[in-house]
Amino acid sequence: NPRWTKIDDQYALLHNATAVVNYLDSAGTMFKDRTTKITLNLVRLADMGIEKNVTHEFLLPTEDLAKHYAITRIDCPVISNGKAYYGVTMNQYDTTTQETVSGFISTATLVVDYPSLENPTVISTPIAKGATNGYRTPNAHAFENGDIYQASDDGKQTTFLRLKNGAYDASYSLD
Repeated sequence: NPRWTKIDDQYALLHNATAVVNYLDSAGTMFKDRTTKITLNLVRLADMGIEKNVTHEFLLPTEDLAKHYAITRIDCPVISNGKAYYGVTMNQYDTTTQETVSGFISTATLVVDYPSLENPTVISTPIAKGATNGYRTPNAHAFENGDIYQASDDGKQTTFLRLKNGAYDASYSLD
């Protein structure tokens, strides 16, 4: 389910995330880990041509990986200081039932260099637990000073957070 976001009058970003369950055996009975495959495209609006097309496959940080989390959706990127910040949803995988289950371990954002769309990293914070990708609506806003204000929602509570200098600002949280 690829999504797209208009960045300015010249470009849009087309993006998709897929969580992949990896097994140690060919029968699919011995769980190994989950990886996330992310496809990013920079699209020229004038001719709808694809200027950049990159795919990244990576694992989350050890603490998220140990609990079988993976990014399952990205959306609503904002651009600030040469980076694209994508809101994400992370879901957990139950190795017993072999099903994806809801639940949030933290709040996270995927960050890539812009416009190259390279060097993916995931930043997170325990201040809030929820999705930051929004649902067909922007969940973040970049201010002229480079700060990003972002909503995190777990279905019960919305928390507004600030990203400053490329990281979550632990001094700012608005429930």
